[in-house]
Amino acid sequence: MEYIVFDCETTGLSPISGDKICEIGAVKIKDGQFLDEYWSLVNPEREVSYSAFMVNKITPGMLREAPTIDEILPEFLEFTGNRKLVAYNVSFDISFLNAELIRFGYNTISGKDAIDIYVLAKKILPNIGRYPLWNVAKNLNISTVATHRALADAQVAAEVFIQLLERGGDKLLNIAHLNYAQVLKALENAVRKKEFVTIKFSDNFGQMIEKDIYPCRVMEVKGADFLEFEFKDQADSIPVVLIEEVG
Repeated sequence: MEYIVFDCETTGLSPISGDKICEIGAVKIKDGQFLDEYWSLVNPEREVSYSAFMVNKITPGMLREAPTIDEILPEFLEFTGNRKLVAYNVSFDISFLNAELIRFGYNTISGKDAIDIYVLAKKILPNIGRYPLWNVAKNLNISTVATHRALADAQVAAEVFIQLLERGGDKLLNIAHLNYAQVLKALENAVRKKEFVTIKFSDNFGQMIEKDIYPCRVMEVKGADFLEFEFKDQADSIPVVLIEEVG
């Protein structure tokens, strides 16, 4: 079976807030082999947030002459075809991709049909402690390039995916992510009871962040679950898939 492992760099963390894709990279794999690749910068027609720039180092000058997403989507969809999409924290990338697919009249991609490498890593490697892509790759003896760019990350994610499949991940592709379900249930309970909770999640540098927040609501947006919350009297949102613990 052929898979498309892809990664999006974005202007920020949330398409709900108007953040956009600014780079997309993908590799086509089959039977543990790399077959082809796709890559493009994308002019997001808005500024890249400072926090995103600190991770991907994508500058306005790099994006000024880049094609816009309406030019990229037909190319990307032709490259992916009907193949199964795979990504690390796939709900995050799918939410951005679906926002643009909806905007330009394409069919959306169900996050339930895509494969999340993060899910497999948590199940196949339960004792490595932390699960940013670079740490999973390190534990699998896969070399990484510390660029946080779309194609480089897609290539590393594809190597990780191949190894996880070889370690029994192929038998787990359709199994629900139990930890994710538990996190989602805990957040929904906190919203219903109007309770403050502590959430833990990894930032773009792989550092564990802990916040005491007031959860306002959990909602599904373009195939992905998002938590809207208040932190220090400021409204914010985060993809639920990025939250590792709720206490």
